[in-house]
Amino acid sequence: MKKLKLTTVILLLAAMAYGQGVAINEDGAAPDPSAMLEVTSTEKGILIPRMTQAQRDAIAEPATGLLIFQTDAPAGFYFNAGTTVTPAWQRLGEGGSGQWSQSGDNIYFMGGNIGIGTSSPASKQHIHGGGNVTTPLVTIENMWDEATSLSIKNAFRTWLVGMNMPLLPADAFYIFDQDADKARMVIR
Repeated sequence: MKKLKLTTVILLLAAMAYGQGVAINEDGAAPDPSAMLEVTSTEKGILIPRMTQAQRDAIAEPATGLLIFQTDAPAGFYFNAGTTVTPAWQRLGEGGSGQWSQSGDNIYFMGGNIGIGTSSPASKQHIHGGGNVTTPLVTIENMWDEATSLSIKNAFRTWLVGMNMPLLPADAFYIFDQDADKARMVIR
C-alpha cells in the first residue's frame, strides 16, 4: 500500500510539473503562465547560437521558427520562416520579409517589384490608386522655393518632369532634357 501511495504522489507531482514553464532568473520567481521559458535579468542577456551561413544551412530539418545569429555577411538574427523540409531563412528587422535593408538614413529594396495599392505589381514600382480621382496617386512636394521634379532616367538620357525650374517661368510645368540642357516642353 505504501508503494501505491508513493507512486501516486510521484505521478501527481510529475503531472503538475509537466504543465509548468521554466524560469531562469536570480530571484526564484515563477515563469509567466503563458511561457514555456522565461528568462529574467537586469544585468545579463541571452545568447542565441552563433554560426556562419554555411553552418546554418547545414542544420538538418530546422524547425519552423528556429532562431540563430549568423556571424558572416550579412550578419544578424535569422529565423526559419519555411518548413523543416523547405527552410526559408529570413533576417529579422527587415520589414518581416527579409528584403528591405538600411544604409544610414536610407532604406532600399534589391529584389522583385514594389506594389502600393496592389499585391501583384507589374513593374519595379507599381502604384494603383483604387479609382479615387480626387486623391493623387503620388505627391512630390518641395518645402522650399526651388525646383521640384521627378527624374526619369535610362542608359541614354535623363528627363526631369516638374515645375519651378530655374530660367523658366515660375508657374510653368516642364519636361526638361537634362543631357541636352534644355526644356523640351513647357506648359503654362
